[in-house]
Amino acid sequence: TCLANLSKHFPSLKYLDLTNCKALTQAGFYYFSNMKTLKNLAHLNLSGCKKVNGNCLSHIGQCCGRLTSIILDYIPTLTDECISMMTATCRHLRVLSLLQATRITDKALKYIANKSNSSLKRSNIEGNKFITDSGVASLM
Repeated sequence: TCLANLSKHFPSLKYLDLTNCKALTQAGFYYFSNMKTLKNLAHLNLSGCKKVNGNCLSHIGQCCGRLTSIILDYIPTLTDECISMMTATCRHLRVLSLLQATRITDKALKYIANKSNSSLKRSNIEGNKFITDSGVASLM
């Protein structure tokens, strides 16, 4: 797959933008965790990748230990459980964007606050109608 080729030919890749890659599937993310060659990846943008789910984010976290920025905007399938799976493995996030992730609730923000080791410096949560003041306060 394309991700397998990326990781093989660019092992020092630090920035990867896959915005609107509609055909990106869980099988593609599986290469992230198995190949272990994107260990230097610091920034990942998956905005608009409609097939992203918790398993995908877990695979990313398993191999991208240096990931500090992840953009997950406009992914309507993203849930609190997806965020939980991601934060279990991505513990050094400084930037997290969840614009229009319409199924995200305060629960996701609490997962982030509990797992990010206080490293989160910037978050974008615009357009998420289930996030309240309580959820935002948990990030502070």
